[in-house]
Parts: sequence; C-alpha cells; structure tokens
Amino acid sequence: MDSKRVLLVVALLVIAGGIGMRLAALGDIPYGLYHDEAFYGLDALSVLDGEHRIYFPSNNGREGLHIYLMAGTIATFGRTEAGLRAASALVGIATLGAVYLLGHAWGNSRVGLLTAAITAGLLWHVHFSRIAFRAVSLPLMLALAAACGAFALRKQSVPWAAAAGVALGLSVYTYTAVRLVPFIMLLWLIYGLAVHRPWLWERRREIATIVGVTALVTLPFALFATSNPAVVFERVGQVGVWNAAAQQADPNAGLLANLWAVLGMFNLQGDQVWRHNIAGRPVFGPVMGVVFLVGIVRAGQHVLRREGSIAYVLALGWIGIMLVATLLTIQAPSFLRTIGAIPAVALLPALVLDEAADRFSWGGMAASVVLVVHVLLTGWAYFGCHMMLLPRCVDSAQARAEAYQAEATELADQARAAAGSVILPERLYTTYPSLRFLLPDAIRYVDGEPLPAQPEPVTIFAWPYEGIEQVWAALPGDTSLIVQKGALMDGGAGGDPFYLYVLLQTTDEAAIRTTEPVRFSNGLALVGSEVVQQGARLTVELTWEGTQTAASQVFVHIRDEDATILQQADEPPGTLFFSPGVWPEGIRVTHRITFRIRPGTAVEVAVGLYDPLTGERFSSTAGDVLVIGP
Repeated sequence: MDSKRVLLVVALLVIAGGIGMRLAALGDIPYGLYHDEAFYGLDALSVLDGEHRIYFPSNNGREGLHIYLMAGTIATFGRTEAGLRAASALVGIATLGAVYLLGHAWGNSRVGLLTAAITAGLLWHVHFSRIAFRAVSLPLMLALAAACGAFALRKQSVPWAAAAGVALGLSVYTYTAVRLVPFIMLLWLIYGLAVHRPWLWERRREIATIVGVTALVTLPFALFATSNPAVVFERVGQVGVWNAAAQQADPNAGLLANLWAVLGMFNLQGDQVWRHNIAGRPVFGPVMGVVFLVGIVRAGQHVLRREGSIAYVLALGWIGIMLVATLLTIQAPSFLRTIGAIPAVALLPALVLDEAADRFSWGGMAASVVLVVHVLLTGWAYFGCHMMLLPRCVDSAQARAEAYQAEATELADQARAAAGSVILPERLYTTYPSLRFLLPDAIRYVDGEPLPAQPEPVTIFAWPYEGIEQVWAALPGDTSLIVQKGALMDGGAGGDPFYLYVLLQTTDEAAIRTTEPVRFSNGLALVGSEVVQQGARLTVELTWEGTQTAASQVFVHIRDEDATILQQADEPPGTLFFSPGVWPEGIRVTHRITFRIRPGTAVEVAVGLYDPLTGERFSSTAGDVLVIGP
C-alpha cells in the first residue's frame, strides 16, 4: 500500500477515534454540571413543556437552536448529564462531516478527509463536543455554509446557494460570536473583487441567492433583536475589554496583553479556564502546531505572490476575524468566544499535509504520523487529565471541580443513588440550577421551618449552619445513620470557607460492614469500618455508637507503605455538625470521609480518637491506633 493510501486509512481511523472521544463517558467527563449547562437544560425542558422562543433571555441570554436540539436529546436519553450533553456530542460528530465537505469544496476530497481528521483530534473541539454549551453549533453551521457556498460558486448552482443561505442564516441562532461573520464575508468579497472580479460577476445569481436566503432565515431573529436590543446585546457589553468594571485596568493595556495572548494561543499557551480547555494547553500539540504555522506562511505567500491555493487566504481571513471575539474581550485567549474559527483552523494544516503528500514521496507517510501523534496527544491530555492520570491534573483537581461546580453534581449523584425520599434546603435548590435540572422530585425545606415528615429511608442534605437544630429534631432515634460533609467552599472575597451541606442518611444496619467492636476509654465504640478506593477517590467509613463521657476527635491518616502520612482528617465522630453530643439515644452513626489520591497509590488507613484539648489519644481495646485497610 502506497503512502497516500496509508494516509487515507489513517485519516479514517483518526476520525473514528475522534467520534469515540466525543461519546466515551459523556455524562461523567468532565465531571460536574456547570450552571450554564444546567440553565440550557432548564430552557430545553421549557421547550418540551411547550414554550417556544427565538431567544432565551435567562442567564445573560442565549440563542435558541442548540436548546431545541437539547430538548430532543433530553426527551430521548433522559434528564441526565449525558442526555443534556448528547446534543453537543451529536453536533460535534456532525461537524466532522461538515468540515469534510468544507475541505472537499475548497480543495479536494483528500483535503476534506484531512480537515475532518484534524478536527476529530482537536482537543478544542473534542471538549466543546462534550459539554452542554450552545457555541459548539457555530462551527457546524459555518462549515456547512462555507462548503455549500463554495460548491454553489464552483458549480454555479442555485440549490447549493440556497443551502448555503440556510446554513448561514441558521448560524445566527447558534452563538453570539456569529455577529463577526458579516465581516468575514466582507473581507472575502473585497479580496474576490480585487483578484477575481470577472469570475465573481459570472456568479452574481448564486451570490444573490445566498444573501437572499440568509436574510430570510435570519429575519425572525433580526426582528426580535430590533425589539429587544438590551436583551440580545447585554452580554457583549459585560465582557468587553473597554468595560472598566470587568477589566479593572487600562483598556489599551488590556488590548495589548490580549494581542500577545491571542497570538500565542495556537502553539504556546491556550485558554486558562477549565470549562473551556485543559487549562493553559495551546490549540495544537508541538507537531501539528508546526504544520499550522507552515499553513500561515503559505497563506502569506499566496497574498504576496499568489502561490498556492486561494483556500489558504480565505481560511486565514476567517481565522483573523473570528479572533477579534477574544481580542476585544476579557480573559483572552478564550476558546469559547473564538470557537467559530475551528473549521478554518483545521483547514490550514490540512492544506499543508495535502500538499506534502503530493510533492514528496514521503509526504503521505509523514502526514499519517502527524495525524496519529495529533490524536494520541489529545486523547492522553484530555482523558488522562480528567481521569487524574497526570500529576498536574491531580494537583489541579480542586480548581477543576470548582470550574464545573462538581460539588452540586456530587450531591445529585448521592441523591439519585439514595433509596426513599430526598430532602434538601431551598437555598441550595435556588443557588444551583443543576440541582433543579437533575433532582426535580427533591423535597425542599426552608431554614427555620420544621422538616416535612417522611418515612424511612430518607436522605437529608442539610445546610450545616443556621437551622441545623431543626434537622436534628427530625431524626429518628434507635436507627443507623450515614453522615458526611459536603464540599468545602471558598467564601469569596473577604468571606470564610464553608461546607456546602452535611449529608444525613438513614440506612439499613445490614448494609453496614460491622466488625468486632473496638471500645474507647471515652465511651464510644467503633463497630464497623470500610475503606473503598475507586480511581482517585478513597472513601473511609467509620461506624460509631455509644455515649461519650469526654469530647473527642477522630483522626484518619492516609499513609504510604513506609507509614508516612500523605493526608489526614481530624474532626468529631459524625462530623462537627453532628457530633456525639447531639446524637439521639440508641443511634448508630457511620461517619463517611473522602480523600483524593493519585490513582494506583498504595496506601493504608490508620484511625483513632484523641482529646481535642490535650491532644492525648484515648485508649481502646485494640490500642490507640487502628489500621483498618484497605
């Protein structure tokens, strides 16, 4: 098999791998349902309830096309993270077909295949195909519009022109950055009139068809925007580099800093926001990044000497205009705001690899290696990070969890796994739209009011501060209860850290892993223990009973094989919020504590009780330190 055929086979395999990367563990990676995603879900549910809008004004406003797609996937796959994100995955996969058409129309079928393969392995696009953001629909519509438009002009075909107009018109209903597209069209028109005026004039019918159909499809949105300008354009003003409240710096200095950040986003340092990227990773890895730079040089050569394909110039103009979306806004470079550039960003290196395959005997094989390295680096960087196989991503786990509001999803996971009724405070239900999306049947209570009576089993996610006494009062005596603190939250500027909730869950005693009771000198007895390690999560459960005669703290030490303490937890049995002093008589409390460790780390768990005033350990029938596993 010659190298060109090898290249085609490799490209197809890379595309297949890219489809897999958009579907694998879709509801779990990235973990957490950020509030923007949840708002999309709530709007999609409103569509299923019969509320049909052109523009959805909540949460700073959103165009509606992707929300209607989400309504379909939620109706099909359920009210879950995967059901919500499935719309993005399907759009991402469809985009691979659209960029194939783009490459085919602007080059040849091999350029189309290479463009699809590069997009398939592009971490930027893989990520946005896995989260429920409407922006992922923009590359699809722009690629379709550009491909159909090119076919229309090449074939002088009105049907192709009408298809281009439909796609371009629908792009207005995708994402805010589409408002830069008219400038791309204007730039192309100026270039075409300067270089290919007779050719364009012969195709004036097709151009008029594209413009007319685009205007017709866009008309409903244009009428809405004219009547509601504050709603449609509010977000643009909020994030502009000229907005002193957002920038808090000299706009000129901010613009200069943005320029440097944008120029470096492809090869040096990318978006720092975890919701948009593996924070800081540039668009390309080192190998494909070099190919992309060659594409920039080839585009420059065509502008100066008209060498190479005109597609280089058109792609370069497309990229340049779309980068304005991040150049003029805060937090540059933003992969979200520049997402409309993806088809052109993938097309440039595809044109280079296609040229190499034609000009050099080794070009096809070299291009195959470049594609394989490209997709492998993306898979390792993305899934290796989210599965915490990379040291850097273990260290940044907390930042990543906060970026996706994983604390609320963890609560929802526990609630969905619980038997019986689930009760949570109204304040959490209001704060986290993800809870409103994922837990529609949860029973809510208001601080200061009695909890609604529910038969066992019952799971309560209690606000651990004001009003916690009303939760204690609602707990039955002579029962078994699992207690666990929720996530520790940053209190914000000037605020103190706080725990989001405390879990109180009645459980069947048969489900508790009991051991021979270990009785401590302060009256408490450890009657069960369990250690479970799943990936990066280590869960320790300690089951206590009895009435303490002296206040105590439990220590849990996570130790390596040399007994060096890697992590530890210290708090009263049952947590600070449900310590032995408030336990109802006859209750058995399972205190659950979780740790994050590097997957595969060999550890042992040592526990005991000590006096918090003196630091002296309480003795027990098994000594003052118990090694319990795993």
